[in-house]
Amino acid sequence: MNKKTAEAVRRMLESGYARETDGFAAFSPRDGCLTRDSATDAGTPLDTAFAFGVIRLAATLDCDVSKELKKELRAAFGIAPAKSLLREEMTAILAPPHGARGLRLAVDAGLLPHILGAGVWENARDGERGEFMTLAENLELARPETAYRWALLFRRFDRKRMEAAVIALRFGGDTETKLLKTLRYTDKIYFLNTKLEFKRFVNRCGFDDYYFIDRVARQEKKIFDRRDLKIENRLYILEEIKAKGEPLTPDDLAVNESDLVESGICAAGEECGRILSSLMDVVIVKPQNNRKDILLREAARIKRNPLRLLTNKVDWIR
Repeated sequence: MNKKTAEAVRRMLESGYARETDGFAAFSPRDGCLTRDSATDAGTPLDTAFAFGVIRLAATLDCDVSKELKKELRAAFGIAPAKSLLREEMTAILAPPHGARGLRLAVDAGLLPHILGAGVWENARDGERGEFMTLAENLELARPETAYRWALLFRRFDRKRMEAAVIALRFGGDTETKLLKTLRYTDKIYFLNTKLEFKRFVNRCGFDDYYFIDRVARQEKKIFDRRDLKIENRLYILEEIKAKGEPLTPDDLAVNESDLVESGICAAGEECGRILSSLMDVVIVKPQNNRKDILLREAARIKRNPLRLLTNKVDWIR
């Protein structure tokens, strides 16, 4: 193992991305590629963990992998890795500073069908493949947080299939929510023309998730060299809303759950949450109605009309 490889391995061991038992000494750069050292472990099949280690090491070195070693990687990934292992390893591979290299190596190693789902890559349209390859070349233009990089990857393919892929990989928690909302709503963000449309969109998906989706759209503009005049328009609308103190999320309402409970309108829990959501529909259209007395009267009317609560649960953004 030469000095450059040894230093890369040391950094990976310190970061927890590799184990002493991964046996990286069996590999050394030759002709600008990572290749198997003929003096050690020759002919021994790679196991899955070792194969992931090879990709991470090559990405860390920012070098390619020899044709022979790529064949061994494809053989190692002939059987799908466990979803949790696949998610954790690919998250490490996509991380900067050489996530673009790592993503291209993952393609060469045959990992995409396991990530995207059976048949997605094989049956991808030319436009989808083209966007993916552009992403694989320009991924380092993306933000360093790997959640954004996952979102940019999933956005290149059919939405329904990618929603299934996100769920199958079991991201869980806030990351899974953000990825699913990005798939469902990012295309819609380009059609927000008015302040009312913007408010309804943010209220529907939540401000934190809107922020994430907006950042994905900004990164797509940079990576794919797109024009997006709507970015500045959204920023202008948001600044205007903040300057005028207009409510944008339930946290901005002049009433909260405690107010509703104390007024005898509802008991604490889901019903109060739905009433507050309905009140947002009121103040989005008429921000001047964001007053405690007005909203309590409106909440009482909503309570007497259960149909309004039912329709409030419908996601009108399609």
